[in-house]
Amino acid sequence: MRFAALCALFAILSLAAPALAGGYDDFSDGEAALTNGNYELAIKLYTRAIRSGELSTEDLASASSGRGSACLETGRYRRALIEFDAAIRIVPEDPWAWVDRGQAIRLNASEAYFWVSRGFEYRELGQYEQEIRDFDEAVALYPLASFTWLYRATTFLYKGDYHAAIDDLDV
Repeated sequence: MRFAALCALFAILSLAAPALAGGYDDFSDGEAALTNGNYELAIKLYTRAIRSGELSTEDLASASSGRGSACLETGRYRRALIEFDAAIRIVPEDPWAWVDRGQAIRLNASEAYFWVSRGFEYRELGQYEQEIRDFDEAVALYPLASFTWLYRATTFLYKGDYHAAIDDLDV
C-alpha cells in the first residue's frame, strides 16, 4: 500500500514537473530551441519565460529578442518587429536588438507599416530628419494612404516647418 502511494506521488510529480519549470528554465530551453531551429517551440518557451515575471531586465529583453528571431525565421515579420521593439524599450543600448529590428524591416521593407513604425521610433528620439526619411518611404509605397501623409505632416509640425506640413495636408 505504501509502495503504491509512493509510486502514485512520483507519477503525479513527474507529470507536474514541466508545469513547475520556472521562467529561467523556459528561457534557457527557448534559447536551445531557437538554436536547434525549432522556432514554434522557441516562441512558446520564450512566451512562458516572459509571462513568468521571473526574468531580469536583461533576460527579459533577450527573451523578447529571441522570440522576435523565431518569428523572423517563420516569416512573421510584423510580429518580429514588435518583439524587437519591446526588447529595445526594455534595454535601449542592446545593439543586437537594433540589428535584428533592422533585419525585420529589410525583409519586409515593402510594407509602409515598418517605415512608419521606425519613423515613430525616431520621433521619440527627437531625430526628425530620419523620421521624415522613413515617412517619405511610406508615402512612396502607399501614396493613396492618407495616414502616411498625416504622419509626415505631423513631423513637419514638430520641426516647425509649417509650410511643408500644410503641403502634406493639402494633398
